[in-house]
Amino acid sequence: MKYLFIENRSELDNLEQYKDLVRLTIRCDLTEIPNLKNFGNLTNLNLSGNKIKSLEGLENLKNLKILELAGNLIEDFNFNWQNLQNLTDLNLSRNKIKSLEGLENLEELKNLKILCLGGNLIEDFNEKYD
Repeated sequence: MKYLFIENRSELDNLEQYKDLVRLTIRCDLTEIPNLKNFGNLTNLNLSGNKIKSLEGLENLKNLKILELAGNLIEDFNFNWQNLQNLTDLNLSRNKIKSLEGLENLEELKNLKILCLGGNLIEDFNEKYD
């Protein structure tokens, strides 16, 4: 199996048996990212429509190219992005991000082509940081 869609929390109990997945979608009101440290083949992760506040748990997904986190409760860009060098698409739309502060952390992502921030609470897209 290369792709799995989970919409029931009970299915997370057996998630480890699918560690060879390439694509994973989880929509079941998650409040945190599940343990995915052994999911080294994952290139596409969709955690949209949950209640996630923190990005902790993504740091071991070195082959990740597409990360969908729309419709969560993420408030900022404060995360160590350096292990996600293959990331090309990052969707953080419809979260609780109020400021562009910390956006410079994404400069580590040299392959990033698409960054979606629409529907957040950002008031000033012209903010400058030293």
